[in-house]
This record gives sequence, structure tokens and C-alpha cells, in this order.
Amino acid sequence: MKKKKVLLTILAIIAGVVLLISLLNFYAKQRVEDQLSKLEAPVEYTSLGVNVITNNFSLSDLKTRQATFALSARKMNFRGLSYYKFLFKDQLVIDEIEMEEPSIRYFSKDSVSKDTSQKRNFTVKSFLLKNGDFSRSNSDTSEVTFFVSFPEIEVKGVENFRTPDFKSYRADIDSVYLKMNAQHYIQIGNIEAKNGRVQLLDFGILPFYSKEVFDQKIEIEKDRISLEVDSIFMENFAVEKLRDTLLLSDSKMTVSHAILEIYRNKLVKDDVRRKPLYNELLRKAPVKLNFKQVLVENSEIIYEEQVQESRQPAIIRFTDVSAEINNLNNLSSIEIPQPKITARANFMRGTPVNLSWTFPVFDMDNSFSISGSFGSLEGEALDPFLVPALDLQARGEINDIHFNFSGNENILSGDFKMNYDDLKVELLKKEGKEKKGFFSAIANLFVENKGEARAEEKQIEVERNKERSFWNFVWLGLRQGFLNTVSQL
Repeated sequence: MKKKKVLLTILAIIAGVVLLISLLNFYAKQRVEDQLSKLEAPVEYTSLGVNVITNNFSLSDLKTRQATFALSARKMNFRGLSYYKFLFKDQLVIDEIEMEEPSIRYFSKDSVSKDTSQKRNFTVKSFLLKNGDFSRSNSDTSEVTFFVSFPEIEVKGVENFRTPDFKSYRADIDSVYLKMNAQHYIQIGNIEAKNGRVQLLDFGILPFYSKEVFDQKIEIEKDRISLEVDSIFMENFAVEKLRDTLLLSDSKMTVSHAILEIYRNKLVKDDVRRKPLYNELLRKAPVKLNFKQVLVENSEIIYEEQVQESRQPAIIRFTDVSAEINNLNNLSSIEIPQPKITARANFMRGTPVNLSWTFPVFDMDNSFSISGSFGSLEGEALDPFLVPALDLQARGEINDIHFNFSGNENILSGDFKMNYDDLKVELLKKEGKEKKGFFSAIANLFVENKGEARAEEKQIEVERNKERSFWNFVWLGLRQGFLNTVSQL
């Protein structure tokens, strides 16, 4: 009898515990449902599971829509929920939130009024998203301007989802699309990131249209840009808030195998707006930057300019480009060094080029210094640019060119030195490649060399056309130095 009583007692205790747990689960589920029903935006789901023993609850086939975003997920798991704080203190303190197959849509212009409601205190130790996507558009029916697809994203130590504050993160993203403007978009094939170490693969800034269609779409001159980069690696990338502005920083960024193609049609109506120099562009950038070192490896730059309708574009090409950019920043502290850029490349058919460039960002005169050199260059190598652009051929050899310029918003001046041999100039007819013999002979009278090498240093000064870019400014200096040296035309 005693054994039966003990057994019955144990069974009764077990039954009581099970009943108590069931009642607690039922009560907790009722309270969770009640709290969900009181949310400003309705939350739809097919089932709610609650387990007070494991301190978890889950929602299946979740859907919700608020003023500025919509969310759906196959399943949403909450682990380590503090029921006491949630049910009685209106606080969410959770060890982990996990979303399976979430789709998050943000509508930037849907909200017609500011949200003045009191926000719930929200602390999450770990936030995990699996096999989901994020998109942004102006409204439900407008085109998507930003899209991200990801196998997995995890963020730990989130205290406020409206600010970029968290303790650690890791992300595996397999697709990114961002519309830049009506002509170009950004795409990224893959991103792997973990606590500042970030690798981007197959990064691109690409045009929506071919060159011919692009020219039809624009009303004034505009660069058609195509940039494709194999990989970008950042060692210690960080996103912070500096007062009311975002600050992006990194200790070392490496850009490997980038191909930049720029096309401009000079037959399109001029863009007569003032073009700011790089000092001003950085100074007025909407975000703060602090990149201590940026390295560019094994890259290429191709510039095409359509000058005459009946001919192919003039082309300038730089291959084997490598560069080191130090202190790329727009922070106003006097203790932070100013940006400095050094670069090396091969120009046209392999002529070595070196460049050094500095510009103090917070100099209101937008001053800069730029110096460099070109190695041995045969005149024939310039045909892809000189023939379409200027109806001109140069023959002979330029042994080297050195220049050292400084300038500001208005004037560029400095030294230009060129060493050349047997330099001849041939003027061409516009409708073909036949030489203008008489005029070519006259032109060559002004090229002061008689077979021997010549090396001369010239002082140059040119005025800036503020409707043109910084590189047009430098080109004017090089052009003036060349013309002064050969005393031509």
C-alpha cells in the first residue's frame, strides 16, 4: 500500500507539474497574443508556439506592415525571452531572435507623419537572419532602388535598431543591387564580413544603357561609367555616428584588378555648371570618411571621348595601374594628415607614368600640388587620341616628360620639362587619314629640332575653366607645357 501511495503521489506531482506548465504556457500564450494585438501595426501569423520551460516562443508565417516597412518570414523564433520583463514591465530582453526566410521591405516615402509614440525598451543578445532579402523603394508600387539577398546575417548586442550600435556582427551576402541614378547602378556579387574584416567580390558601377542609347538619354554632357572590380578587402571597416553624421572608416583597403571605362560625348550640349575640385567635394560630402590607407593593384583606366561624329572616339588608356592613397578623410581636426596619392601606370603602349598628388581638404582656396613623369613614348602611340580628337599625327620619340604643378580654384602654374628626338607633326584631313602636306610642312618648321635630342624646361600658367573637371585643369597645364616646348602652332 505504501508503495502505491508513493507512486500515486509521484504521479500526482508529475500531473500537477504538467498541469501547471500547461497553465503557464496557456497564460503566457494568452499574454503574448494580447501584447501582439496591442502593437501599433497588426501582426499576422498562422501559429504561435510558447514553451516556458525552454523560455522560447515562435511565430509561423509572420506578416506585418508599418508606415515605413513590411516584414514577412516563414518562421520567427524568440529564445531566452524574459517573460517577467515582457509581461509585467513592457520590456523586451531576449537572448536570440532568429528569422527564417525573412523578406524585409522598406518604403522611404510612405510615412506621412513623424512617429511620436513611445518606443519599447529593446535589448537582444543575438539577432540571426537566414536565407532572406531586403529591398527598398519609395512605395509599394514603385521600382526597387536597393536590394540585398543573403544566406545569413548575425548581429550581437543590439540595443536600438534605429542606430548602428552593436557589439559584433558577421554576414554572408550573395547579391547587392543599388540604383545610383537614372543612368547607373551598383552591383556586388558577394560580401563576407565579420567584425570589420570585409571582402567584396565582383563589385561594379555599371550603366543601364549602351553608349548610343546613353547619348540619347542625356540632355547635357555626362560621363558614362563602367567600373568592374574583382575584389575589395577592408581590414577594419567601421560605421559609426559622429554627431548627426555617419562616419565610415578603415585602416587599410585593398582594391584588386579594377577596370574603369569612362566615355563622354563632346557633341552633346555642354554642362555649364561649375565643377567643384576634390577638396570641396570631400569637404561637403554627406558622410564623414577616414580611410588611413587605400591600395589599388593591377588595374586599368580607359577614357574615350567622342569629338567628331564621323570617327571613332579618341582613346587614352592606362594599364597596370597601382596606387596608394593615404589619409583619405574629410575630418576637420588639424592633427589628421591631409590626403596624399601616389600612383604608377603604363600609358598607351607601355610608357611608364608616375604621379604624386596632395590636396588639403579644408583649404577654402581648394589648393593642390600635383607632379609626375612620363617615360619614353613614341609619337605613333598617341594616334588613338590625336587622330580622332585633333586630326593630327606625331612621329618621332619623346624620351621623357616631367611636370610639377600647383594650383587652386583659379590658376595652375609650375614647371614642365620634355626631352624629345626628331619630333614631327602631320596634320590630317577631317574626312580621312591623308596628310595635309603643305600645312604639315609649315607645322614642322615650328618644331625646333634638327635630329638631335632636346630637353627644355618651361614655366607654364593656365587659367581654370570652372565648367570642366580637375583632370581637364591638369590636362590644360600639360598641353600648354607641350606646346611651349616644341613652339608649335
